[in-house]
Amino acid sequence: MKLLRVNMNSRAITVEDVPQDYVGLGGRGLTSIMVNAEVPPKCDPLGPENKLIFAPGYLTGTPLPNTSRISIGGKSPLTGTIKESNVGGTVATALADLGITAIIVEGQAPAGELSLLGIDQKGEASLVPAQEYRGMRTYALVERMLKAYGEKTSVLCIGPAGEQRLAVASIQSSDVDGRPCRAAGRGGMGAVMGAKGLKALVVDQRGKSADAIADAQAFKKRGGKTTHMGCSQCAIHCSNEFVDAEGKYVTSSLEYETIWAMGGMTGVVDLDTIARLDHLCDDLGVDTMSTGVGVAVAMDAGYRQFGDAKAVVEMVEEIGRGTDFGKILGSGPAAVGKHFNNKRVPVVKGQ
Repeated sequence: MKLLRVNMNSRAITVEDVPQDYVGLGGRGLTSIMVNAEVPPKCDPLGPENKLIFAPGYLTGTPLPNTSRISIGGKSPLTGTIKESNVGGTVATALADLGITAIIVEGQAPAGELSLLGIDQKGEASLVPAQEYRGMRTYALVERMLKAYGEKTSVLCIGPAGEQRLAVASIQSSDVDGRPCRAAGRGGMGAVMGAKGLKALVVDQRGKSADAIADAQAFKKRGGKTTHMGCSQCAIHCSNEFVDAEGKYVTSSLEYETIWAMGGMTGVVDLDTIARLDHLCDDLGVDTMSTGVGVAVAMDAGYRQFGDAKAVVEMVEEIGRGTDFGKILGSGPAAVGKHFNNKRVPVVKGQ
């Protein structure tokens, strides 16, 4: 695991081990915590104090499907707050295959300077003058990059809008066909990239130094199904089947929203418990998101301790038993907040 720090003013590129505070993070979690720790809150988003951070997802580079996404973070020129915009394509896997956890672009190039950041097959990075590409649109730019660096190349780049530092400027990512048709579109990260004086990130896809999986034998050892047709006549097969340690069916499909609501919101880190809670909510006929957030609001009020997996299961079971608390929890997070006089309730119009 390594970080690349790129100073656009001095043109220095340094390689660091991932600090302990950032170990175990990737994607949005990593970019956001780094911006919070390293960027002054009142700085100009288009000034030298802001940072632009590229971070593949935590599971990018593993055999797990649908993990080839990269988060791009910084202080947003559109909102003035911490922002993360993510995009697919090929660059996330290319960086992960080089063992790169994140790239942090710092400082600001002198006025008029424009560069490419190139990363070769060995993970060596360099800043290359890019004055000839000034004003170039993304399709023409990527076509030029693939001719210059080879077809096995991933590109993240900005177009004229990013160079003009417009607040809705995107960062475009090349897809498997070499087209910059994937967009990190939210929050004006393209303007931040333009303000840094960076036209494109160009990464060789042939890296062979990906971080080892910590426990390769355990990674997906149970089987289950990572693709599964849940709906008639479906060609996508986006569902999955989660099984327990004995290979017995627990739930389908275990989705991001449920993992977030029953895990991240409640502090429960055990995936088996989260899968059991998904099954339980389906069995009771309740929404996993509203239920998980309702549990979290009760925990925030001191009713139970965050991270207490047994307590979460017991609280959700009360819905099925029809207890007084079960009826409150089953009425949604706003009702839970009202009951405990807790105003820290993440809802809009009650949802």
